Amino acid sequence: MVDVFPTQATAEARYIAIFGTRTRFVVMVLVLLCLTSIWSNILCFNFAVICMETPEGSRVGNSSNDTRSERPFTSGQESWAISVVAVAALLGNFPVVHLVNKVGIRTVFAGLGVLSAVSTLLIPTAIRLGFYWFLAARFLQGFAFAANFPVIGSFCAKWTYFKQNGLFVSALVAYVQLAPALTMPASGALCHAFRWPSIFYAHGAVSLFLFITYGLFYRNSPGKHPFVGNVELRKISVGKIGNLE
Repeated sequence: MVDVFPTQATAEARYIAIFGTRTRFVVMVLVLLCLTSIWSNILCFNFAVICMETPEGSRVGNSSNDTRSERPFTSGQESWAISVVAVAALLGNFPVVHLVNKVGIRTVFAGLGVLSAVSTLLIPTAIRLGFYWFLAARFLQGFAFAANFPVIGSFCAKWTYFKQNGLFVSALVAYVQLAPALTMPASGALCHAFRWPSIFYAHGAVSLFLFITYGLFYRNSPGKHPFVGNVELRKISVGKIGNLE
């Protein structure tokens, strides 16, 4: 194998000492925010549906002359909207794992994150077009969610050493709690100020920003990251077979 830093001069030329020997923690925070964003994009529907007001009492995919304000989805439609996310995540698990093993999480996670962001941005339009359009957008959100756990495993395998592996895994899995903690108050404020479509637009925009940042900043191997120096690279390499290429 070819050493990532063949000479000291090459190492010094490539190394940008912005975060010292703690670049892996900065990358971990970025990955955590991206994981949180994908889960938040899914959860924000739960709050938005409470905020929704249906014009002239019409339901999604139906029409009615009742002028009372009522929920835009039937209980059955809400169940489908929640279930389709789980089905999509299950179906997406195997192809996502295969792609992660083949090309790494930088490309796969960035691509699926952008997919989640775009589908979230399109949900208000999809709801207006009809229930099945909305269901398709929810399916795409669920498919993107399939990347979350493979990303945690791949990131920790490449970017941590054995003493900190448990710390990094537990920190990244915290997205499950962090997402609702951020989404619920933010959605409430957005609903009060700008009505329900703003919930999806805000979550989609933040998600798009995070995943563009991730795609530009992340590297599949710490040895290829310009902010990782020799000291940190040697520490991450402890207990690993071969060089980090």
